[in-house]
Amino acid sequence: MGGINRAILVKFGEIALKSPSVRRKMLGKLVDNLSNAFENRRMECVIERLWDRIVIYPSDMDGAISVLKKTFGVSIISPCVICSSEIKELTQCVVNYARSVEHNSPIINKKLSFALRVRRTSYPLSSRELANLLGDAVRRETNWEVNLTVPDVEIFVEVVAKKAYIYREKIRGAGGLPVGVQGRVIIPIQRIKDLSAAWLLMKRGCSPVIIAYKDFIEENGKYIEKLREWGEIDVIPLLGVGHRDKCAENNVSWGNTKSKGKENYGMNGDGQNCCEDDDLGKINGIDIIFRAVELARRKGIPAIALGLTYP
Repeated sequence: MGGINRAILVKFGEIALKSPSVRRKMLGKLVDNLSNAFENRRMECVIERLWDRIVIYPSDMDGAISVLKKTFGVSIISPCVICSSEIKELTQCVVNYARSVEHNSPIINKKLSFALRVRRTSYPLSSRELANLLGDAVRRETNWEVNLTVPDVEIFVEVVAKKAYIYREKIRGAGGLPVGVQGRVIIPIQRIKDLSAAWLLMKRGCSPVIIAYKDFIEENGKYIEKLREWGEIDVIPLLGVGHRDKCAENNVSWGNTKSKGKENYGMNGDGQNCCEDDDLGKINGIDIIFRAVELARRKGIPAIALGLTYP
């Protein structure tokens, strides 16, 4: 046989419903997000972008699947075998794939039943004709029985132009839209469950800018890092209520100082806390909302989302 590759077939759901121009934009963003995710984990992957799917050739199959499961915009993940769509090679490849399934099957002392689910585009045979041809070859070579209703083995074959994709698994992805296609949104965080608001907005394609008090970030950094596994987020630490008054006494403009290229809210020009006391009263939800409004105005971010703990 000719060249046979093992890869991962990635399908998307909601993106496919968009207009061609929006679809191209979102698909491009999804590919960028996947490239960044693989690069951050130091995984070598080749990504092939098609109109209705993405094909990934990974160096680590299991690692790539774990990344795809936590990438918004991905709906279906299918480890697959890719071969030529030339009928002789395709038939032999499907038969060999069925034999490998039989060899690894937990069912013993029983004749297996099977079903082939075939789809094709730009191919001389119809889907039904191709399914009959391939199914007959599998039945002869394996002695399996055909059962299209409740088969022991279900094999999917998709033929697109000169390539055929053969697979069994359909692993559910996170769905939604790629992070970054809907712009940035500020999310004030007071409690751990407020992070669920950030997660839900990321699923709808937003890039979250999380603002939270410094002590919360220090105490709950592991939860924020868990959120980072789903996409890029910005985290801006705030000092406690009352720091702005003390900063004003020290001639430090709250929210307008910089250190090493980053803005520091309630810190002096050296990036040090301008106030001696880091705990000046109970955290106030109204205060953090006002800070979010001020930050949104200054950075030109058009949206603010409140978490589940806000009325």
